[in-house]
Amino acid sequence: MKALILETVKKQSDTLREKIHSIDDKIEILATLSTIGQAIHYFRNNAQPDLLFMEIDPENSIYFNLFQAVDVDCPVAFILNAEENYADSQLHNCIDVLIKPLDPYSLKKCLEHYRELQHFFIKNHSSLFEHLNGKEKLKSRILIKKGTEFQTFKISEVVYFFSDHKLVFLVDKENRKYLTAARSLSELFSQLDRNTFYRANRKFIVNVDFIQVFSIAHSSRIRLKLILPMSEPILISQQNTSFFKQWIGEKL
Repeated sequence: MKALILETVKKQSDTLREKIHSIDDKIEILATLSTIGQAIHYFRNNAQPDLLFMEIDPENSIYFNLFQAVDVDCPVAFILNAEENYADSQLHNCIDVLIKPLDPYSLKKCLEHYRELQHFFIKNHSSLFEHLNGKEKLKSRILIKKGTEFQTFKISEVVYFFSDHKLVFLVDKENRKYLTAARSLSELFSQLDRNTFYRANRKFIVNVDFIQVFSIAHSSRIRLKLILPMSEPILISQQNTSFFKQWIGEKL
């Protein structure tokens, strides 16, 4: 199992990590995050974890901002203070609610509940969990639809992907647009090479090989200029500018 921790207090995140490993030391903690910016950047640039442990902060800003900014498709175990009260139906992808201070029994039951769900889907929908059997395969080609027919298209020739009305399109070097068979940008991004593709925002995934220049736009956001003319700007939020500069700097 690969778990991710989003907890604003480092001491509490370290404690949670220790308790998880005391129950099962084979669980891999992918990262411990403490800010909304770190969380947004993680989900935009990494595959989804198997399970997210997520604190609900007193102002609810982490919870609402994260789920508004990115697609979180994994199961979530929410961590609440005792005085807070939420119905499970209010919490996105909730499989359990843990109350601070965390006790080992509740945490163990949470992990057991996840494994029960995992077993069900492996047994009944194995394709959803193929990635648990080993490293995820990166796509080299993608299916596109041309009229009533489907064809394959080389990923390396894609300038950018974008979503529109829950459909995913690609644009090639000749500025031709094709409808893909991908179900969502998030699902597609989890199968792309992070050394080549960057999730700029909720609408666009761009290929670094076709970024011409980038500049600082209004509100300290980054504006990307690709080799192709764009009908709308591709903007990276202020909170992710440093992450993007670090990422693209490593590609130069």
